[in-house]
Amino acid sequence: MRHKTTVREIYDRALSLTKTVANLFDLVFLNERQEVTEGARSNLFAVIDGIWITPPVDCGLLAGVQREQILRDHKRTVIERVLYAGDLRRADQLYMSNAVRGLIQVELISKEEREIAWGQVEDSMCGLG
Repeated sequence: MRHKTTVREIYDRALSLTKTVANLFDLVFLNERQEVTEGARSNLFAVIDGIWITPPVDCGLLAGVQREQILRDHKRTVIERVLYAGDLRRADQLYMSNAVRGLIQVELISKEEREIAWGQVEDSMCGLG
């Protein structure tokens, strides 16, 4: 996705889970190549070996306002690079960002926690709390 859309069924479904699962902030979507794209309401940053990494727009995400500000910010080194679920699991830190909430540190919840909370989660989503 490169622009906001009103076709938000999958995003709205993901956001509804955040209302029913304790401490769940957002879900992360994967594209058809299993690359991390974005959350239902946020962009994602993984800190790996001290480097901040965010998926490139070519992965199919909306380049949010806050994301662009963080990319231009000289307080930290931020690069665009394809990320996979395994990268999120090995990240030192994870952050979600959007213009309303700013930059929020999050962590992955385990597959077991997801399954206990709401049954089998769709293959295109990972939970972040």
